[in-house]
Amino acid sequence: MRRYLQFPVSYRDLERMLADRGVEVDHVTLYRWVQRFAPELEKRVRRHLRPCRGPWHMDETYVRVGGGWRYLYRAVDGTGQTIDFLLSAKRDKRAAKRFFRRALSRENVRHPRTVVTDRLKSYPGALREMKREGKLWRFTRHRRGRWLNNRIEQDHRRIKRRTGPMLGFQSFWTARRTLAGVEVMAMLTKDKCAPCRRTTSRPSGPSSTRCSVRRPDRGDVVRQLAYHWPTQQIPSADRSRRCAGGGCCPGRAPYGRSAWPPSCRAWR
Repeated sequence: MRRYLQFPVSYRDLERMLADRGVEVDHVTLYRWVQRFAPELEKRVRRHLRPCRGPWHMDETYVRVGGGWRYLYRAVDGTGQTIDFLLSAKRDKRAAKRFFRRALSRENVRHPRTVVTDRLKSYPGALREMKREGKLWRFTRHRRGRWLNNRIEQDHRRIKRRTGPMLGFQSFWTARRTLAGVEVMAMLTKDKCAPCRRTTSRPSGPSSTRCSVRRPDRGDVVRQLAYHWPTQQIPSADRSRRCAGGGCCPGRAPYGRSAWPPSCRAWR
């Protein structure tokens, strides 16, 4: 399912690829997997997205559904992170308001200071009504221009590149579920998800049988490299000049006397 949502292949192409690897899966089964697990994948990834920053760039693109063109509203922030998306049958003020309300309801989103759109006439009216209703910050600035929205225009390529081999969708419900998985894989490709903090419980028993699966932090790596750092023996004339701070330094110095650790203040 991940390969279908991430790479420009069709269900039948993916069926042949799996058959070459000895896995017999029908293309209808792959379709059912995408329809079942793509919305669940979006739901689980949403809770790990990073907070949105910068201005909002909003635009709509075209997707063929049921033999006709439908409108996919999309929005990204100043760093390129996808804020939200909405598949709509119409491109009017009502659809724009619905998209704004849905985007503002996300957990990692706050009211933007600037909203950048194209010259579509439905955006200014939708923003004014939302400010009047108190659903949008009244000091939000709306910028409209021909070349100001290049960020979202370039981001459309991720979706258009993926929906090309699909040759359109048969129903609106199928398109909405499939596009949800495609958008989630685009989010993961942009690396906009915060890393999960893995916590492990300490097992009961002697300390010799306990183990930890956490990744070593940077300090552990530095100490490990320092432990295996190439050293040389102190000359016989300087062996009497050792640390007087209670044995905090070994009898070796990396690359001579000048490279003793700075923590040793009593070496003389």
